[in-house]
Amino acid sequence: MPKKMTHFTHPKHPLVRTIIDQRFTCDGCRYPGSGLRYHCDCCDFVLHVHCATSPPALQFFAHPLHKLTQVARADPADPRVCDLCREPVRGMSYRCVACAFDVHPLCAQLPPTVQSDVHAGHALSLVPAIPQPCSACGRVCQVWRYRCGPCMVNLHPQCLLGPDAEIRALIGTGNRRGRRPALKF
Repeated sequence: MPKKMTHFTHPKHPLVRTIIDQRFTCDGCRYPGSGLRYHCDCCDFVLHVHCATSPPALQFFAHPLHKLTQVARADPADPRVCDLCREPVRGMSYRCVACAFDVHPLCAQLPPTVQSDVHAGHALSLVPAIPQPCSACGRVCQVWRYRCGPCMVNLHPQCLLGPDAEIRALIGTGNRRGRRPALKF
């Protein structure tokens, strides 16, 4: 991760990687964050690390038909939601124009499978949700979830990945148990 960089959404000044224990709204995706970020000292422009370092295009396992292309801003005349978390796309995102598939930069970084001490028996796979309760919080999984088929375990991404503010902001209310499980990707 570079200490200093330029970004296509802010070409006028360099962005410097910094840690500030203060909440901010990312000028890329328009969602809240805290801690590590890329910041412009000249004009107070700020990006999440994942928004600043995300590639211009990617092949995404949840949409294997076409590559997704990074889009700088959401068009207010064309309101969209992320096809993984179903939250509004407010700013920078990945889009397949042919299929009208959209995903937040952070959601695009969710791994397709994880090993976790929360469910040590098998790997958990990220799959589309069908209305079933989350094995951690008890709330119904309405969007994509991590699932262990043999054990019938369903987990919201935020319940599995923990109380990270950026994940919570994108995907829901967070891990109600207040713990961050150890993950092995």
